Amino acid sequence: MKRMLISFGFLMALAAHASPQFREIFRADFRPAAVKGAQAVWHPMAPTILAETETAGASPAVKLTAETFSPANRLCSELIPYRGGPLRVTCRLRAEDVVSRDVDAWERAIVIVDYFDEAKANITYRGWKYHDSFAFLVGTTSWTAQSWMLDLPGKETGVAYLRVDLCLYNAKGTFIVADLALASPAASETLAGPPTGSSIQSGLGPLATDLSGLEAQISIAEAKGLDCREARVTLAVGRCFQGYIQDDIEAGKAGPPAAGEVAALVAKGQGRLLGLPRSDAFLRINHQFVQPDPFSLAARELCECLDLCASASRDLDRRMAAGGNDVPPLADGQVGLRVADGAFLNEAGVPVFLFGFNFDGGKLENSLRAALGATSCGGFFGGGISANYMDSSKEAPISAQADRMAQQMKDHPGQAADFLFMLWQPASIPPWLKAWSPTGLAQGNHFSDMDLDNPRSLQLDARIFTQAAAALAHHEGTTVPLVLYNLSNEPKFLSSTDFTLTRYRQWLKLQYHGDLTRLNTLYGSHYTDFAQAQRNPQGNPAQRYDWLTFNQERVTGLYLSERKAIKEQDPRAAIHLKLMPTYWQIRDLVNADPDGGINIERMAEVEDLMGVDQTLREAQGDYGFAFQSQGLSLDFMKSIAPAKPVIDSEWHGIQGQSDPAAPSRILPVSPDYVTAAVWHAALHGVRAMEAWYWSRYWDISLPDLEPAQEFSHSLLTQPRALEALGRAWVQIRRHGGFVLPFAQMPCPVRLFFSEPSRLLSATARSEFVTAYEGVDFMDAPVRMLTDTQATQDLREVKGILAPPSPYLGEPAYQALLAYARVGGSLVVVGDSTFGMTERGEPRATDNLRNLPSVRWIKAADRASYARVFEELLEGARAPRPVRTSADDGAVECRAVVKDGALSVYLINLGDRETTVTLRWEGGKAPRHLRNLLTGLPISPGPVKLERCGLLLLAGSF
Repeated sequence: MKRMLISFGFLMALAAHASPQFREIFRADFRPAAVKGAQAVWHPMAPTILAETETAGASPAVKLTAETFSPANRLCSELIPYRGGPLRVTCRLRAEDVVSRDVDAWERAIVIVDYFDEAKANITYRGWKYHDSFAFLVGTTSWTAQSWMLDLPGKETGVAYLRVDLCLYNAKGTFIVADLALASPAASETLAGPPTGSSIQSGLGPLATDLSGLEAQISIAEAKGLDCREARVTLAVGRCFQGYIQDDIEAGKAGPPAAGEVAALVAKGQGRLLGLPRSDAFLRINHQFVQPDPFSLAARELCECLDLCASASRDLDRRMAAGGNDVPPLADGQVGLRVADGAFLNEAGVPVFLFGFNFDGGKLENSLRAALGATSCGGFFGGGISANYMDSSKEAPISAQADRMAQQMKDHPGQAADFLFMLWQPASIPPWLKAWSPTGLAQGNHFSDMDLDNPRSLQLDARIFTQAAAALAHHEGTTVPLVLYNLSNEPKFLSSTDFTLTRYRQWLKLQYHGDLTRLNTLYGSHYTDFAQAQRNPQGNPAQRYDWLTFNQERVTGLYLSERKAIKEQDPRAAIHLKLMPTYWQIRDLVNADPDGGINIERMAEVEDLMGVDQTLREAQGDYGFAFQSQGLSLDFMKSIAPAKPVIDSEWHGIQGQSDPAAPSRILPVSPDYVTAAVWHAALHGVRAMEAWYWSRYWDISLPDLEPAQEFSHSLLTQPRALEALGRAWVQIRRHGGFVLPFAQMPCPVRLFFSEPSRLLSATARSEFVTAYEGVDFMDAPVRMLTDTQATQDLREVKGILAPPSPYLGEPAYQALLAYARVGGSLVVVGDSTFGMTERGEPRATDNLRNLPSVRWIKAADRASYARVFEELLEGARAPRPVRTSADDGAVECRAVVKDGALSVYLINLGDRETTVTLRWEGGKAPRHLRNLLTGLPISPGPVKLERCGLLLLAGSF
């Protein structure tokens, strides 16, 4: 009853605030230079766009066309007076062939509202909030209705005017907007102000009572023999949030920063704010600056914790009533961990999944860490980057750093140690090193300002790794004798020194067999000697390809040298690199390969584990979450290195989004999304994951406020998300035997991947993503065939689907030609595919086009790729125990049959509920079909899946 009164009090507070009645203050007419209401005049910010009026059904529309990439591709209204209160923005949008040069998906074709103060100065990015905008549009879409709410009290924020911008930010194509209006919403649409600190404080009592009750219930259940790990996750989350909620209450009481307080702190430069729970300065920055409503934050956290406790309690009641332990045991006792068969295996051969936290700062409570099953330590996980393994005062061994690393392992018994090596950052380079080799440094490499072409630098680098590995090879104090060496963080190598140019010119001479005439022909140059050749990543295809290929070779050589140094001292060590999955992001070619020298297939030579750093978002376009990059990168890695487990040591899966009804607030992600995203990663090959979040109590260095800026959608402000994350880890560990086979599944039909096209064609990248979206829902694993693999062995390949790939090396082309000549099925998309060599020389493809086993089709959409892939699967007679179809929606389905046992998973990646009809191979339904997550039997007929719904099925034939 007490909790009901609190909830009712919250509802009363929400109802206490009324809004003005509906009143339109701005409607874009788009007739010449006029807007109703505010009489705004539209004007372009730059001459790079063409704006014109067209009829869009019942109302006029504005059409923007941009031929060049520019951040100033905008059409802007004049300033519109704003005196506070909520406003609803509505319009209809359509895009035609929009292509962006930006990684960030929200900066393409958008409607933006910018904010101005009384002096008409733009304050959009000044201290409180980014601009508000509609979702991005890419490619060609039908008309889409959009609506969102501005909820900015003008007095507190200093906003006096608004401006509406129609924007093709760094994009080319056409963007059409109709029915654009700003209006005061109806009373029923408005949200109320936040609850008070005292009302939330009173709710902490019932939470404490519920947590104590849950703990007692767990003890009773465990005494009956039930495994209650999931319930203990809920208990640990609730215990932690008791303190977090109290901190948010104190932040609300502290009030907003004084005028100019943040600016004054930033102006001091690298001032330091210690992130302590009761530090007023910390609370002001970490809450008020980015979370202007800490009382509402605390209220949401409280309500979520109460709901989690109630749900966990009901689940325990159900399990105790059923009697007996209904879940498989966890694989504990991880002595003798080793890497084998695409997994981490303990001495008994049981798969072990490693989980931890990135940028923890050491502030995550040990009880929560233990409940969530954290099983890796060191590196980012321990809160300190093991970045400088050298004595800063003199050239000396690194025993002091090795002692610190060994101590971390002693402090985390039973956990694998993952140490990140970032040795050459300016802040960590000791004076003696600069004096020892003043030419050993170079600009332009991310987290590694080392000249990797200077022999002395390479010599010292190998020596440091030798010393580190020797010190850690015989470590004590951990029951998991496994050290993971992360050789690089988000590597990018773009440096070029005199050493680099010398090596590059020697490489060019070898590549061209001393034929300077051929190089000049391809480059359009007039060199009289190879010693005159210059690197030009922005040049023609030959110039770009040569530099990027050389760059890949020198970077691979660096990592192979480091690997050799480590393995000579510690053969048991496991090596990986944290690679960014930028293969699958649409970019322009101004910088060609922005990461410089990062070829995932070449990096597999270096790695014992395949390392990755991925970002996901909930509700992305037509999908429940943005699965493409995670799915593509993991499926690619399992295609080139199926026997190697994948470690994601910076998993950015918890990314909140602005509340469409009140953009000043960040919406938490849904627990269903978190569960689906984590399972999606595990089922595609992730065997170790360190989840990214900013700790509430991370030290803040000004003016770098990134921890504060990301705090408002951190894991530690989202009880539901944190609990879902922990429960998913527990469930994956429970069902490790179920999880493993899916990432190892072969497929006789392959999606062709051309490395030269990746380097030289932005269109090829975007088309590859479209192809993947089309084939991922065809109830078969997606496996890639690289141009390198094509030259080796195609006997197991029964069909190839090649998305547009204009550039391809001659050996790979000849291999595909030979494959097709003996009847291999090949479908090629796009007229220009394979039409140029890796250096841009024209190639006639008639000899391939005229073969009977080759089909050449025009550019395809997702549905077309799905149809073609289905035909190739049928022709290859690929084993598919369970059949689904495109009519079932965006459902990813995979099935494995081994020794008569059936395992199936389904994930609804779509943005809405769907029903899936499972059709069994041969028409024979399996026996004893059950849902692994509930232990309950399930009918073999149609299956209903909610958005982000996950289903794990087991049965037998």
